[in-house]
Amino acid sequence: MATAAKEAAAQAKSTVATASTAVTGPPPVPRDTPASSRLPVAAAVITGVLAVIVVLLAARRNHDD
Repeated sequence: MATAAKEAAAQAKSTVATASTAVTGPPPVPRDTPASSRLPVAAAVITGVLAVIVVLLAARRNHDD
């Protein structure tokens, strides 16, 4: 088992030594953080307000019965 581990380590070392360091492809495009970060916050606020309204309407309906 130790021999297999040594062979695997030697092969990994050889692969790393011969690997190219060049990265192919275009650089990542920066995101528009101000516009994209407002949408989830707005959706969360709207959902919260609607949840509060539903709870208040349900409480009022149960209180009137």
